[in-house]
Amino acid sequence: MVNGEFTDLVSVKDRGLAYGDGVFETMRISWGQIPLLQYHLERLELGCQRLNIPYASDFVRDSLKRFLNAKPAEDHASLKLVMTRGIGGQGYYPPEGGITQPTLILQSSSFSTQDPLAERGIILHRCSFAISGNTYLAGIKHLNRLEYVLAAREVPNTPETQGLLLDDTGHVVESVHHNIFVVRDGTLITPQLERVGVKGVMRRFILDDLAPKLGLCVVEENLTADSLKQAAEIFVCNSLRGIWPVREFEETSWQVPSPVTQRLQDMVQTLWIKASA
Repeated sequence: MVNGEFTDLVSVKDRGLAYGDGVFETMRISWGQIPLLQYHLERLELGCQRLNIPYASDFVRDSLKRFLNAKPAEDHASLKLVMTRGIGGQGYYPPEGGITQPTLILQSSSFSTQDPLAERGIILHRCSFAISGNTYLAGIKHLNRLEYVLAAREVPNTPETQGLLLDDTGHVVESVHHNIFVVRDGTLITPQLERVGVKGVMRRFILDDLAPKLGLCVVEENLTADSLKQAAEIFVCNSLRGIWPVREFEETSWQVPSPVTQRLQDMVQTLWIKASA
């Protein structure tokens, strides 16, 4: 769907295509519902504000509703929402006054709920390509993902291997597709993301909702790759797949399932089930 119409045609003049001038969200559809939809929409609106792209909340919600109602019934699917500045302007310069007609794109694809990595765990591979910091763009999901594309090329092409990203100061950011948490001395720790990286929706759900329910102390701090090896548990997370435990990073390995990770996984699974009610 493009701007409310069921089509796959987008103008070659669209600034999202030409310059990555836009933002996006990747959401899980569970039984026709989008868990954590409000979190997604809040981050989408924040991204549009940062880029000065007009954001029409009612239009976005109505488009999502029409799209979901028109989809064939599926238990689970992924939904990608892209919002670009639209067409207009000369070169890098947006139209005078910065006002264009944004382009809203919705597309979905099926995926299997059979997820052996949720039990078996993943292997982290340290990427040498560093992610540069930019406090203005940090946290949001803008369309300029070339650094992540280049980093992903270093990662062995196996589902169980996920690339670990460091920033240009040598601190852990996230994995190529997930945020990352460690458990150390009974505390849940995740990297600070004020100058680099994406503040994921599942990350926020864990910080704001799940961790307090479990009585876990949560800290956001700078982590080095080597400090990960001192953790009692490590897991990665996103809003599509939930939580995957880390079982190996370089010469260090962990037994999975591990207690804190398992409890959080169970709570996320409840979120998927609630969507069916």
